[in-house]
Amino acid sequence: MGLFWKKNGGASGDAAVAVPAPVQWTLGAFGKHPGWDDHIDDIALNSGALVEAQQILYVNGIGRQIDLGAWDALEESQRLEGFKHFFIWRRGGQWLLGRLWSSSDGKGRTRYPMVVCGLYHGPDVVDAARRAHGA
Repeated sequence: MGLFWKKNGGASGDAAVAVPAPVQWTLGAFGKHPGWDDHIDDIALNSGALVEAQQILYVNGIGRQIDLGAWDALEESQRLEGFKHFFIWRRGGQWLLGRLWSSSDGKGRTRYPMVVCGLYHGPDVVDAARRAHGA
């Protein structure tokens, strides 16, 4: 940043140009996808927060309800057909933003969704989302 700083007034005491910090995102994916015969190989679950999200939402949440037969026990009027959800989950200075949608595996089983989850490190997830989107 030294050369940038000098060319933009930093060395002479003039006002420096503010350069926004890079957006710090980590993306991961898990669930069912037609390219796999069962649950996909976890994709980029290389942070504790993404692994925990998978365990809490997918394994212990959705998976447990399916395994216990809880969804099958619901009356027809209580059921929602398919997955089509977004979520935002704040964990201290981290934010998880994700999307779940109905999917299937290569054998045509449709009980589990596909999930893509982004982990952002920072105080303002709205600003991060805008910058990641290019707004």
